[in-house]
Amino acid sequence: MVGNQGMFWKGLLFCSAILSFAIFFFLALGQSYALDVTLQWDANNEPDLAGYSVYYKTGSSGEPYEGTGAKVGGVTVASPIDMSLDQDENPDPDIVEITLQDLSNSFTYFLAVTAYDDQGMESGYSNEVSTVSSTTPTLEGIVETIPHHGAGIYDTIRVPNDTSFAVRIEDPDGIDITDAFSIEFTITVGIEDAYSRDIGDSDVVRIVKLTSEGDTGVTRLWAVYDKSKDSEDTYPFDTEVRIRADVYDRTGGLTSETYSFRVESEAEHNYANDPSNLPGTEETTEGDLTTITVVSNDDLNGFRIVYHDSEPIRPHIGPMDEIPTLDVTGITPVGCPVNLQPPTVFNNPVRLIMPCIEEEAGDLNLYLYNGTEWVYACSSYNTGGDIQPGGEGWIVPGSIDYDDTTSPPNLEIEVYHFSGAQAGYTTDGIGSSGGGAGGCFIATAAYGSPMSSKVQILCNFRDRYLKPSALGKKFIALYERHSPYFADHISKNEYLKVAVRIALWPTIGFAWVAIYTSPVQKIAIIITIIMLFSWLALSTKKKWANP
Repeated sequence: MVGNQGMFWKGLLFCSAILSFAIFFFLALGQSYALDVTLQWDANNEPDLAGYSVYYKTGSSGEPYEGTGAKVGGVTVASPIDMSLDQDENPDPDIVEITLQDLSNSFTYFLAVTAYDDQGMESGYSNEVSTVSSTTPTLEGIVETIPHHGAGIYDTIRVPNDTSFAVRIEDPDGIDITDAFSIEFTITVGIEDAYSRDIGDSDVVRIVKLTSEGDTGVTRLWAVYDKSKDSEDTYPFDTEVRIRADVYDRTGGLTSETYSFRVESEAEHNYANDPSNLPGTEETTEGDLTTITVVSNDDLNGFRIVYHDSEPIRPHIGPMDEIPTLDVTGITPVGCPVNLQPPTVFNNPVRLIMPCIEEEAGDLNLYLYNGTEWVYACSSYNTGGDIQPGGEGWIVPGSIDYDDTTSPPNLEIEVYHFSGAQAGYTTDGIGSSGGGAGGCFIATAAYGSPMSSKVQILCNFRDRYLKPSALGKKFIALYERHSPYFADHISKNEYLKVAVRIALWPTIGFAWVAIYTSPVQKIAIIITIIMLFSWLALSTKKKWANP
């Protein structure tokens, strides 16, 4: 009996130690996840300018900026960071930038810049900007660009050089879109001189609001430049176009984003205009709505685009082979991808109607091709039709609909802008998409859906804590290699599902602690767990010692 008591007591202590070690291990992985923040500002053009000082800190806003631990070029530097004129490597002489590396994701950083002249005289601080702890830095209010950086333009079917580009802006302080200078585009074509357009140029720059707020304080919007409406010369074929977008919010805070895209070559232009490379379509008009229907492609027959005739740029479908087929682990694509053109933002949402031949339309997830990869945009109608991070700014919230009264059934959504799109279903109920539950095979099999809140916690933990570390990547690769076999058996056995859910609870709890608690809360939880297990172990020892 004594031996059994000792074994049990030691077992409890061992479990306590393992549990505490596991939490510390997860937190250690979290600490290895660092942020790189690029800070940009307009160059000071004073003739006696000698350089800039970059200040940073953690904790709270405002002076003094006494931060430490950031790296520049791999070298640790304390605040302020001296940046003489010859240290700016940005090819644009009108913009100065610096990248701070290895900032901890556990803290919010506050940053400001000053300029100094050749006599050592220093200016006042610039507007302060900040990052958000445990998330991507929010120095920029421009969260998406169309086309994506480095992408090409293939939208010259209807009107020569029918080019359009846009930026999606999110700013909690709001943008006053009645102020002509609150948003400005500076466009450089090849090696030519730059020209600028702001929202005061209403014929060529338009705003598409994503909220119902008043015009003096819009927090979410698209700003769109329509080249085909401008009097500037058309962009030459095979030319790089560089865009700089400057956005001022109501507090005077400035956000700048610079990106580029390439105009198609003449050969690409001719290919995209060759009818033999395009799916056959028919157009019908009813009132102010026009419907484009695909009629000559077995995989897309019946696919429809419904748009308002008032749109400044008309939608169409481009060559099918310009975008790849949906390729996401654990997802079986349906039909073929549809090349929605041009890549512009519409004044009125465009409705897409996707017939699903021989498939259960309500079970299909939706995916968006962003120019480089497929991203998970929206869960299936049968699992809620929730917009995923990859679908923000593309799908109109609440617009997904499933019509099973037609033959074949239709899946319908409304979108703000165009790109490649395709639907797919989860293979054997155990997979999902990149950026979602992709790779979380066992958890998805146990809970029955990649959209389960428990699965999402595990996937968020994987993306935030495992993927950034070399050890975490090795673990993910090992898991994804062997887990589908077990997940397949779990998905077919209700008793195994229940057992796995119970077994996963400690891991889900650890993941929740790592993701959703502050450093102080983590320490408090760890201490509480250690004390609880220690008390349990000692109480059990006394009970066994004094039966």
